[in-house]
Order: sequence, then C-alpha cells, then structure tokens
Amino acid sequence: MDAESGLGPPLSRIGAPKVVYTHRLGVLTNDRIAGPGGDVGTYLRWEWASSGVLIVPFDGERFHFWRMYRYPIAEHSWEFPRGAAEPGESVERTAARELAEETGYTVQRCVRLGQVFADSGLVSNPTEVVLGRFVDGPRARAGTPGAFEVVGNAVALKAEQVEAEISAGRFKCALTIASFVLARKHLEGR
Repeated sequence: MDAESGLGPPLSRIGAPKVVYTHRLGVLTNDRIAGPGGDVGTYLRWEWASSGVLIVPFDGERFHFWRMYRYPIAEHSWEFPRGAAEPGESVERTAARELAEETGYTVQRCVRLGQVFADSGLVSNPTEVVLGRFVDGPRARAGTPGAFEVVGNAVALKAEQVEAEISAGRFKCALTIASFVLARKHLEGR
C-alpha cells in the first residue's frame, strides 16, 4: 500500500519551535507552520524527554492487564504496563523493568514488535511495543509503582476475551489496544 499516494505536500515548520512549557518529562512547543496552500498557523506538539516503552505480558495462552488509575481521564483503565527508558537502557530492558516495577511480575523473554503513536496529532515520539513472554508461567513479587502511579488488580484474558472487552467499551486505552493487535498478529505468525 502506497501511503503517499494522492497526498499533497506536508506541513512545514517556519523557524525554530517556540517552547511554551518545559518539564523533566518533556517539552511542549507551539510551532509556527505553513500549510500546503500557504496558510500560516500554529501547531502544539509534545515531545517526551525519553523513549516510551509498553510491554504486552503473555503467558502462552493469556494476555495480562492491570487496572491503572489515570489522572487525565479521572478513571481507572485496563492497560498493559508502560513507562520511559532510562539513559542508555535498551527497549527490552526498559519493558522488563517497567513490568517489574509496576506489577512485581518478571518475564523470561522479550520480543520487539514495533512502534505505535499515543496521539499522532500531538505527541511526536513513538512508543516501542514489546511482547513479554512468561516461559515458566508468571512469577510475581511485590511491585514498587512510582509515587503517582496507582496500580490495581490484574486480569489474564484469552485473545477472544480481550476482543470482547474492547467491543464492549471496557478497554479504552488506545496504546493498549494497538499493542494487543501487534502482539496478536505476531503470535499468529502474520
């Protein structure tokens, strides 16, 4: 499939990005841009300070999800664990560390599946997706979530059950849903 077919010229940035907010986790810029027809405007863009990684925990039969409280939406959300890389840390190591920190679970093998964007209209960084395989079944110890992370109970579901939860509107996290699709296709050998 030719993704470029029939598309006009892209938006182009005019000058340097204007930083409107800086935080230890990233930078928000308001870029001055020119549209394909010459119109000039601005575009907000968030760039994380480090790479994002999401791990899809899988025990050979079921996918493991955790109930996380998400402040921006003011509700709990069923999700795969995710987080940010430490300087010099590999994607696979980040995935395994985040899983252990948030849930106490450890995996024996990690496989990179690809990248997804949390919100391609705002966030410039992709999130790396990793399949975490429990070779001898899941093993848990006490997790140590960060100060502002609220990690609740876990659920392990077969692929068909996950699809039913998505269809029923109970699983809403776009990163989790997209990562589930990547993992399922990988496991099916497609």
